[in-house]
Amino acid sequence: MNTPLLQVQHVSKTFHRRGQAVQAVDNVSFSINAGETWALVGESGSGKSTTGRLILGLTAASAGEVILTACRSLAGAPGSGGAYAGRCR
Repeated sequence: MNTPLLQVQHVSKTFHRRGQAVQAVDNVSFSINAGETWALVGESGSGKSTTGRLILGLTAASAGEVILTACRSLAGAPGSGGAYAGRCR
């Protein structure tokens, strides 16, 4: 069994704009193994760019986690700012 290169586990992101909560990504989970090719497709406004930003650690998730090989981004970790905790190998 291959260890996934990327795991997205129950990731959600809620933005707060003008006093309203906007759910951009809601409970997304998938994994990508070595040698696989994936595409993230969907309608305009469906959360594709936000999901990409969450994977790259540019935006902090409201819930869930992203695991990139040996790197882990913990949702809501104080001061994380979406950055990966630990070292990438």
